Amino acid sequence: MYLSDIDLYAHDEIAERYQGGFVAKFRRQACCIVDLFRFVIRRRVVTKDTRKLLFEFSDAIDGPPRELIELDCKWPFDFSRYISLTDAFEKKRMIADALRDALVWSAGQLGVSAEPFHDAHREAFQRDLKLEGLTRQSWISPDGKHRIRIFFIFDIDGIHLFAVLFKNRSKRELGRVRLGIGVSQTGSLEYCLKQGRWSSNTEFQLTSTDWLQQTWKADFSELINQVD
Repeated sequence: MYLSDIDLYAHDEIAERYQGGFVAKFRRQACCIVDLFRFVIRRRVVTKDTRKLLFEFSDAIDGPPRELIELDCKWPFDFSRYISLTDAFEKKRMIADALRDALVWSAGQLGVSAEPFHDAHREAFQRDLKLEGLTRQSWISPDGKHRIRIFFIFDIDGIHLFAVLFKNRSKRELGRVRLGIGVSQTGSLEYCLKQGRWSSNTEFQLTSTDWLQQTWKADFSELINQVD
């Protein structure tokens, strides 16, 4: 069995000390690192019967727990330091380092190699702690002349979305238009990248499939006139 899912939260016990919705805010900010680690460890870690690990970060402990509880594992995290950081990259670094440490420790508990987690950590930093890419899925314009693919950057403030224009049956990019930012949450990429459509031969829209039903629009009329 492959370890295919990892996740982390701030433990609810910190809510009284860090108010103003901090627990939910931290969850949203951590999603970009969680999804990046999920991506880079995909099909790399074989376990006996563990598919998912869930960590609850807490500043009420100062070291690893006595044993691994796979779906409820407390892990030490200095929230005061995290809040004091003003640089977004340093915040991501702190989450990535803590998650790497938690996964390496878990590997010892599960009796599997920790090397894939060290490799994942290195690869995450090579990617500048951002999960980004171009969707395989594309949408062909009603007149059949062009198609759109979505370029995304999953960062600490959300999922930055761009509509990328191509001539149909061509791999050469003609240009891109910024759509907007999707809300970070578990499964954000799945929600944000699936439901697109052309509303005309020059206008495209993307709608999230979660309960928020966010809609973003891109007008390619000027660009299409330039390249046609």
